Amino acid sequence: MATYTQENLATLAKAQEEIKKEYKFKTRAYALASMAASLAMLAAAVATLMAFVFNVYSIYGDGMEPAVKDGHYAVTNRLAYIAREPKRGDVIISDGHMYRIIGLPGEKIEIYGGHVYIDDKLAEEDYLAQGMITTPVYINTAYTVPEDAYYVLSDNRKCFDDSRQGFAISRIAITDKVLFIL
Repeated sequence: MATYTQENLATLAKAQEEIKKEYKFKTRAYALASMAASLAMLAAAVATLMAFVFNVYSIYGDGMEPAVKDGHYAVTNRLAYIAREPKRGDVIISDGHMYRIIGLPGEKIEIYGGHVYIDDKLAEEDYLAQGMITTPVYINTAYTVPEDAYYVLSDNRKCFDDSRQGFAISRIAITDKVLFIL
């Protein structure tokens, strides 16, 4: 059996302290390295999602007021319409412009009396500003939305850069669905 002297015990205690310090250092270093690796993987995942799935658009102009104002940002999903077709009311991006889908393929759209009619029924447009009326750009005539196309309007109906110009947006021209506004 070994006998321990005061000197041996002091040396042993010092060695144990050194081991504890080294262990703490290695534990902290491992934790920091693990955290850095996790952050790098998170950054890579976010970058991949931003490159292929999501997009952020800066809004210029007042075409979608009152919901979207100049200077806001729109977060969009590029893959939203791979598994499903666009729906009425969806806010979409086409050629860098933001619109709301009003008419679906094959529907008859008419604008008269300040209102939009879809297949002879008054469209519900509760997203419009109070008192906002819709005026046709051309003579009040019915427009039938072509197959594989959508009739789109700006929420601010004072802006005329939409389907009232006599065009519908083709399905393949819709690049993004707006998810939310910042």
